[in-house]
Amino acid sequence: MREFNRVQIIAMSSMLAAVYAVVTIYAPVPQYEAVQLRFADCLEVLTFFLGWPGVIGLSLGCLVANMRSPYPLDVVIGTLSTFVSTIFVMYIGKRSNVENFRRNLLISMVLSSVIMGVIIGLLLSIYGELFWFAAITVTISQIVAKVIIGYPLGLSLPKFAPGVFHVEGLKVETSGK
Repeated sequence: MREFNRVQIIAMSSMLAAVYAVVTIYAPVPQYEAVQLRFADCLEVLTFFLGWPGVIGLSLGCLVANMRSPYPLDVVIGTLSTFVSTIFVMYIGKRSNVENFRRNLLISMVLSSVIMGVIIGLLLSIYGELFWFAAITVTISQIVAKVIIGYPLGLSLPKFAPGVFHVEGLKVETSGK
């Protein structure tokens, strides 16, 4: 994972926050119920490569998006769940190299999905949903966003922008021969 200066961190965090909030608020599918699909959560894969800019940006974007939630505690608990899961993904990303890159990326996306499912399941149970139903359905939706969409995106990023999405020891071929 490469280091970024303050300006880069602010710029990347701001862009990620804006994209996350807009995609969540304007997506034509449920975003705040037990059965939901937050396409914006596929952006969490960026935290694997970017570290703190991803954590900050996605957490702030979630905070803004959750202000539209019908559940008042979603602003705090939902944002906290995004913060916790992005920290987890960043932690695994920092410890990844060419030998374990694919495995670690997949593990981080699956475990992040489970973390989100459990926390949001607890949140929705406060408002009358059955915990296990909410936890399972949110986990499934997170797996769709993070594993089915985000994981392939994460595998391709080092090839398209190796200077930003760096994996230690990964050799990237460029087509400038």
